[in-house]
Amino acid sequence: SMVTETMNDEEAGILAAHISEDIVAYLRSATVAQFEGARGLQHLRDDLTERANVRSSGKVRELIIETMVIQ
Repeated sequence: SMVTETMNDEEAGILAAHISEDIVAYLRSATVAQFEGARGLQHLRDDLTERANVRSSGKVRELIIETMVIQ
């Protein structure tokens, strides 16, 4: 989930698609060991939120990770 400033549905959909692409690219370059434990999950949240914030020119304030499955 993304916490953003007010924007219309079309704008939010396009932004979400771009951010999703960035997230997938980031996760492909990472290792499972980076996400181990509470500290690893917090680093993941921080990194993804920062990437989303940069990609959206500051419109995204926070990314919320509700569920994560690593296979």
